[in-house]
Amino acid sequence: MEISIDKVEEHRRAVGVYIHLADLLEKFGVSVKQPARIHCDDRGRRLGDVFGIVSGDINITYIAPGAATNWHYHKKQYDEWIVLKGHILVRLAKPNGDGTYTFGRIALGEEDRKLIHIPPGVLHGYENPYPQEALLMYHISQKYDPNNPDEYRLDNSDVKDKDGNTLPYGIIFR
Repeated sequence: MEISIDKVEEHRRAVGVYIHLADLLEKFGVSVKQPARIHCDDRGRRLGDVFGIVSGDINITYIAPGAATNWHYHKKQYDEWIVLKGHILVRLAKPNGDGTYTFGRIALGEEDRKLIHIPPGVLHGYENPYPQEALLMYHISQKYDPNNPDEYRLDNSDVKDKDGNTLPYGIIFR
């Protein structure tokens, strides 16, 4: 089922994903940028120099409708994500130092061509509440080592704000 951008925008507003970009940088150290080159013509759309200078791995994940990842963070590596097809909601949490977290969400989709940079130490995950598969291309700054992964997972119920609330997964798109 193909969904219109108007319906996606309506859903994004309903789940409260609009974070002012300055808030992302100030609260989470997360930055958002565009690929260096965007070119559209009668042959299609091209995104060039998407990640700039890279080390580590560049990977692609197909995210099924309704799929979500639990919270995780990295001690050393940073992540850079861009959605090539479909739409996702990115979940962010930063430790406050007292056992609680500050939450945020940002929407990424094929039409906005936003690239998000997630620094080490910021908890993150994604969800696809939409009825179509999403295609996420991401860069991790260090080669993945299956024997010693720089990935630390937390259960959703362990990540709470100052009032004891967890960040619920988004409202499923209908």
